[in-house]
Amino acid sequence: MLARVVRPAALFFLFALAGCPRPPLPADTVVLLVESAPETLDRRLALSSVAENVAGNLLEPGLVRVGEDGRPAPDLAERFEQLDPTTWLFTLRPGLRFHDGTPLRARDVAASLESLVDPRLGSPLAGKYRVIQSVEPLGELSVRVRLEEPDAPFLADMAIGVVPALGAAAPGRDGFGRHPVGAGPFRFVSWDGEERLLLEANPDYYGGAPAIGHLLVKTVRDETTRALELEAGEADLEINALSPEILPSIERMPRLRVLSATGANTAYLVFQTSDPKVADARVREAVSLAIDRASIVRFKFHGHATVASSLLPPGNWAHAPGPAVQRDLPRARELLAEAGDGPGHPLSLVFESSTDRFRRSIALALASQLGEAGIDVRLRSLEFGTFFAEVNRGDFELAALKWVPILDPDLLCWAFCSGSIPTAENGWVGGNRERFRDPALDSLLLEARGSSDERLRLTDYRAAQALLARELPYVVLWHEDSVAVVRDDLEGLAVSPYGFFDGLARARRLGVGP
Repeated sequence: MLARVVRPAALFFLFALAGCPRPPLPADTVVLLVESAPETLDRRLALSSVAENVAGNLLEPGLVRVGEDGRPAPDLAERFEQLDPTTWLFTLRPGLRFHDGTPLRARDVAASLESLVDPRLGSPLAGKYRVIQSVEPLGELSVRVRLEEPDAPFLADMAIGVVPALGAAAPGRDGFGRHPVGAGPFRFVSWDGEERLLLEANPDYYGGAPAIGHLLVKTVRDETTRALELEAGEADLEINALSPEILPSIERMPRLRVLSATGANTAYLVFQTSDPKVADARVREAVSLAIDRASIVRFKFHGHATVASSLLPPGNWAHAPGPAVQRDLPRARELLAEAGDGPGHPLSLVFESSTDRFRRSIALALASQLGEAGIDVRLRSLEFGTFFAEVNRGDFELAALKWVPILDPDLLCWAFCSGSIPTAENGWVGGNRERFRDPALDSLLLEARGSSDERLRLTDYRAAQALLARELPYVVLWHEDSVAVVRDDLEGLAVSPYGFFDGLARARRLGVGP
């Protein structure tokens, strides 16, 4: 059990802390552990999940939020309306205030959206917002947004943070990004730029002040240390910051609870479809049939995952489940033989994964299962930055990746449309790293992107998912649970399938708050 093995390390860690005095935290502080520090507190510049969560969920909400089914819902906007295929009207909630007490008005929304494509800010998200033609404040509470062309994912992209007009124009990383002002449930108090970020409840939050008076977001990079701090009562919770292999030990620890929800993510194997070895769809199907997904979910994830039948997660409004793929080694071998691979001429693949310990253990299990089908697999583990760069350039045969979180079903076009193939000419931008080309699929997904009719989009997405299930540029594996570990005196935390931190606005410690 984890506690028995590492308790001496826990004592050493606590003694080490005692030798490094820090200013005392307010008595009503809840400590949230994260595995890496946010690179910025400006949502417009955030790339990591920690930065997106802290900045977007806690400090700087947007006009909309994305619900658990992937549909946009009102947030700072009380309502929104599509006036025509390229025009949207947003109406703000009355009485909104930023953390500094100033009113949040339509001009702040306009400045925030315009800043996203301003090269002075340098937002890495600029590409999403170049479809905006103009943003026009209509009085104090209404904003009209005109687009260059119909764009179905646009509404979900309005979850981007709204900031004061003055902050929108300021440099993000060294100015606003270190001292943010938003209208979220928590407001900024202090940050050492690395390990400790202190927030406090926002009394002016439109949803009501959180019951958590102060929130310390604490960076602890080592997983064992995160578990030890939770066990010792030095921290109150973590969200998706512990690997599944450690959860059984956590579940046996007194005063800790494990909460989970089916995650809005998908783990998958991706083929370089232009490579002759895997260009034949029969080879890709053989790889799919060689994998025992259920056993990996059971023994590697300890049940904290769900076998996938589509790239879109089960809760998404456009999810169209395909037939469950059962392991079938005889059929896998038949397909390989039909494609010219088999005894005497076995299929040989280089299988790439990251060096993360848990991800590598999954890759080893997958390689072993493929070997049972007669596929000669050489596993190559790389530091994630190198690994991802090679996959993005197309320098791979087979690789293991995960999409997270999956919000709007337009992700399918980003992942599979021919125009999304990353190349040197487009700056290596695009999600079609498998170099898959199918005119029929392009037609379906581009029609869905340009339509505001959800019924039409659903029809297109169902047809697209059926096509992908036949052609298999991806082998979808499982949806990993979104998991939170919390102290037993913290209640009311709803686990988001996206791993969002927004549930902290409604959580409270027993005996504290209303």
